[in-house]
This record gives sequence, C-alpha cells and structure tokens, in this order.
Amino acid sequence: MLAEGIIFPEIHGRDFWKSVLCKDCGWETDTYIFLGDFFDPYKFEHISVPEAIDNFQQLMEAVKTLKSNGKEVVMLIGNHDAHYINWIFDKHIGGVRKSRYYADKIRSLLTSIPNFTHSLAYDMVIVNKRILFTHAGVIPSWYNVHKNLIGDLTAENLNKLTYSEGGWLSLSDASWARGGYDDTGSCIYADLSDHFTDDGSVLPIPNYDYQIFGHTQQEKNPVINNRFAMLDCRQAFALTADMTFHRI
Repeated sequence: MLAEGIIFPEIHGRDFWKSVLCKDCGWETDTYIFLGDFFDPYKFEHISVPEAIDNFQQLMEAVKTLKSNGKEVVMLIGNHDAHYINWIFDKHIGGVRKSRYYADKIRSLLTSIPNFTHSLAYDMVIVNKRILFTHAGVIPSWYNVHKNLIGDLTAENLNKLTYSEGGWLSLSDASWARGGYDDTGSCIYADLSDHFTDDGSVLPIPNYDYQIFGHTQQEKNPVINNRFAMLDCRQAFALTADMTFHRI
C-alpha cells in the first residue's frame, strides 16, 4: 500500500520503528518523518539509557539505508532532544529525565545528524492541504506572541528560531499544564490541552490546513480531529492521500 508519509512519534528508546524499517510492513513511501524525542526513556518501560543509545545507533543505520535508497528522512527536534543540544532551552525548561552522565554522548549523536540542530518543523502538501509537522504543534496564541520574531508562519521560519538566543527563548515557553508560567507552550513544548479553547474548539493556524505532532503521550490511541493529529502513542502511522492515519 502507498502512503504519502510514514510518521514516527516519540521514540524514547523504544524499538517500534523496527517493525516498519527492518521488515516488510506492507506500506511504501518516499518520506519518513520522526517527530523527535529519541532519548530519555521512561523508567516504567524498563529501558536503560545505554539501551536507548544503542537503539538510536541502530535507528541511524536504518536511516542511512533509507537515504541510500533515495528516501527522504525528516528528523525533528523534540524537547527531550533540545535540552541536550541547546543550553538556553536546557536552562529554562530542560532537565526532565535528562541523563547528565550520558549527556555528552547523546549530544554528540544528535549533533552528528546533518542539520538536526535546526530542524523544528517540516511541511508538505497532500491533495491541496498544507500540513505542518512539529514536535508539539503550533498554538495560535504562541505564534501571535512571537510573530515579530518568526515572521510569516512557515516551517522554514520556525526552523530559523534555532539560530538565535531569542528564538530559543521563545521555544522555552511552557503553560501551566507543563509546569510553566506562559499562556501556552511552544512548538516543542505545547501540551495537548493548549490546543483547545475553553469551549473545546481548536483554532486554525495561519498558512496551514492541518498539523501533525506528538509530545502528549496517550496510553493507546492518538487524538485526531479536523485540525490536527496528535500521534504520541508508541507506534508508527502511515498517512494516505485521503488524510487517513493507519496504524503500523
């Protein structure tokens, strides 16, 4: 079966990606998108940091094979990556499950990925729908606060935030739902609840018809509506041209 893209939510040392990349999963695509958070495993899942590091190294070998076969592989920054690669983010909002002992090793692995330190966002068009991929999703009010810094809302302009201290400060925004004091979180730290208004509706964002992100882990099922898909539930998804998400 043909997919417009195959999407991997948070890895956190898990190996569910192997069921897609290391054997025939029944889906074909030219584009593979990882939504970030490759390290900092959960203790209750009984994955050690060394195991997460080994898992990541195996993943990068699989990614190398994909690229050698002409596939596009997009690897986005999550908050659990950001606190290893940027001191401003780490100072203001990092530290959750961060491995201090293995920090240098993890930083080295992440920064060895070409352009990873500037990869916050990615976009694509599927049947005239413009789709934005980030780790945690863009909240309209967060964008409005930082509009002068960002400019027009595009994946390219979001990625430019990683080139300045002011950009990283904007990425450190967190709402009360994540222990912060801002009205909403950034595109790598927004909670799922930040995406809903008080009456339960979801506001559109400029320039895009749909968002795909992760960050707010669900036990079993993704959260999908007419504005976004929040896919953080420990499995990969194939996205087809009719905008349907298929579990893999």
